[in-house]
Amino acid sequence: MNKFSKLIIFLIFISKVAISQPPVLVKNIHPSFSTSSYPQNLAPLNGTLYFSADDGTHGFELWKSDGTNSGTILVKDLTPGVSGTDNLRDFVTSNTHLFFTCRTGTELWRSNGNLTGTDTLITFPDIGTIQDNSLFPLNNSLLFVTQDFSSGHLSLWKSNGTSGTTIKLKTFSTGGNSIHFSTFTYFKNEVYFVANDGVTGQEVWKTDGTAIGTNILKDINSGINDGTPWPDSPFFNLINGELFFIGNDGIHGNELWKTDGTSLGTTLVKDIKAGTGSSNITFPICVGKNLYFHVFINGRTSLWKSDGTNTGTIKIIDLSRNDFMIALDSNTLIFNQDNTSPMNYGRELWITKGTPASTVLLKDINPGNAHGLPANHFKGLVIDSILYFNGQETTHGLELWRSDGTDTGTYLVKDLNPGTGDGFLNNSKFLFDANGNLFFDAISRGGGSSTELWRSNGTDTGTVRLNVDTNGGGSIPLQLTLIDTTLFFTANDGFTGVELYSTIADSMKKKVIVVGPPSSMMETNLSNAFDIYPNPTTGTVYLIKDNNTMQLGNFNLKITGIDGKIMMKKTGLSYSTELDISDYPNGIYLFIVTDNKGGVFRKKLVKN
Repeated sequence: MNKFSKLIIFLIFISKVAISQPPVLVKNIHPSFSTSSYPQNLAPLNGTLYFSADDGTHGFELWKSDGTNSGTILVKDLTPGVSGTDNLRDFVTSNTHLFFTCRTGTELWRSNGNLTGTDTLITFPDIGTIQDNSLFPLNNSLLFVTQDFSSGHLSLWKSNGTSGTTIKLKTFSTGGNSIHFSTFTYFKNEVYFVANDGVTGQEVWKTDGTAIGTNILKDINSGINDGTPWPDSPFFNLINGELFFIGNDGIHGNELWKTDGTSLGTTLVKDIKAGTGSSNITFPICVGKNLYFHVFINGRTSLWKSDGTNTGTIKIIDLSRNDFMIALDSNTLIFNQDNTSPMNYGRELWITKGTPASTVLLKDINPGNAHGLPANHFKGLVIDSILYFNGQETTHGLELWRSDGTDTGTYLVKDLNPGTGDGFLNNSKFLFDANGNLFFDAISRGGGSSTELWRSNGTDTGTVRLNVDTNGGGSIPLQLTLIDTTLFFTANDGFTGVELYSTIADSMKKKVIVVGPPSSMMETNLSNAFDIYPNPTTGTVYLIKDNNTMQLGNFNLKITGIDGKIMMKKTGLSYSTELDISDYPNGIYLFIVTDNKGGVFRKKLVKN
């Protein structure tokens, strides 16, 4: 056997080892066979995992882990004794600190990972409680919202990580719906949101983190009237350097608006339903330089797209029972439909390039009018312009499929549960991108109702089950959190209870180093969340946030050549940033962006 053949065999062996490496128990934090430590709130900070857990001695407290048994330790017993700290939640990282709340939202804490660096930042025993999920990073600061006990009014706060820099920016005196913090969106070094100050009605506001810099963007509907709708879900999406949202000026109804960050530059894009009636826009998603969305008029839902101009805002197709849309690449949208006309294909995937003529059935996965997609448990995730999803047909049941946007390129990856039985169960919860490889939960070895962790590189042989519960009962993996090449998650092996586990999230296929895990069990993907322009470029390039489908924290950037050479690394950036690569040789470069909630974005850029 020659040296080349030996090398090939060695590489194949190493690749299989990397793909099939089983998960390991990081630490049995609660050393009991009958009780779990129940790790929760998994969040990263500078390469270290932070979480809350109960070791049976201190109750639920703050822990951290470097991925080793000895490096998994209690950070601080916030409430000394076995009772633990009440209601630890909202773990958010900003700059060099972890922020979190506890004691039913009356205390805001910060930690740098050390005992002495973990302390109460501010308490709210008299003036209110911190609202769940309101913590949001702004540059090197933190925004959050409190509610007054007596009046119910909401207030916007900012902190730089010290009690002296924790200040109230503004109180919105219209009760518990006065600040819609779910709309917090970073744009041009400020945070935009929907709020009602009791004077101008519900409008778009913005803040730079100072009281004087917290202002209404524009009184779109003058006076007390609302300029953006509620309870209809507000949204913000970034297209071509402008922020899109739903506005109502009192003349045109609820329609598509955009802003460049100035009052003068806040304008109506198009009056889709002419007159005072509303076009009922929902389900916005960014695809390259266009915003796709639903319009509901006269009992009919249709798919539209907009490039931010009146003439570029057009109807694509009438829709039939659509509840899933995802960008395959910067030019292609994939969506589902059910019971279409004039031919009923059942519930299947469709594709469009943004014109009626390009909008067609992608593939009739389950031929005829039978459904190729499940009704209530459908999941889809794009990794490197490949859509992974759970599809079904009569021969194999509900299994793992992939699509490159063509009929022939849409096919079954692996029959996870050989035969007609389903590989994906009703309680399967996630598809997750870890360094370009897919992790998901599906049928366990025992074939019961509990799930096990799987990994796939997009091939049949490269799709394997990673058994945590060696008895086959299913470990129910949750809270996937990626730091560098280590994928953390919680699972139950049937012996030690629910504890912290890890596995390697790298392979011979991918050599991308990713920092920035998600803070929950839900999958996160930034394939639509950022954009790079101009592309090609001669020197200056802008990297901007391009979607608001998830709340993102500070992000990290790495630029490499096609040979893998690292040209630039930046950490702790805050979404939009200007980069000068004029001194780079002409060629193709790869931009890799990760945020502190687990998102991954990759895009090629041409330098001329």
